[in-house]
Amino acid sequence: MYIRHPNRIIFPLPLLMLSLSYKQGYSQSAITSPPITTHTAEIPSKPLTTILVTSTPDDTVEDLLFSYACPTSEGDPIKEKLQVCALPIGLRMIFTTIVLQDEVDNGGLDQFFQNPSGQFANEALEDLKRIGATKHAKILHDAILLHKHDEIIGSKTPTRKSHDRPLSYSEGRMSELDDLFYNCKENLSTLRIRFIRKHPTLFVVNTKLK
Repeated sequence: MYIRHPNRIIFPLPLLMLSLSYKQGYSQSAITSPPITTHTAEIPSKPLTTILVTSTPDDTVEDLLFSYACPTSEGDPIKEKLQVCALPIGLRMIFTTIVLQDEVDNGGLDQFFQNPSGQFANEALEDLKRIGATKHAKILHDAILLHKHDEIIGSKTPTRKSHDRPLSYSEGRMSELDDLFYNCKENLSTLRIRFIRKHPTLFVVNTKLK
């Protein structure tokens, strides 16, 4: 379930809530951070139109669009993937880049890949490029390659909370990429809003950016 802090950081819910729908929050499978006050991506009450997109203020337009972008399937990665990839290109961008940003801010790139959201890594990469977030895109590109390398050699990247052994190369490099992501000077929210204002129709019709 996708649940969001006012600053859009994703936090885990108690296990008894993991069966609720995406429209009510975000299910995290491998996180142990304590939950804090959150707000949810509520089910939209009216159709999404270009007028609604253009008339919504900058400080709430991302949250509005995120509520329309969240997949409705419950715990079915295949259905989630199909739903997100079938979204209008603007809504897909909102979903993939916000989920990526929130996952990394909350637990690093490892968390992003270990959670179901990791299946949207390639889409997030495309969408970062689409909004002009070239620095974040380069970081994610390198992280994807590193994650694929670990999968190929069959190594399961353990949590970096273990202090009884030195970090492996992959762990150390992923930690470096985390730091680059945290310190990146690009403002993803600003870039998303700029894209929204320039291409409002891409959030309500399934057209390709020209």
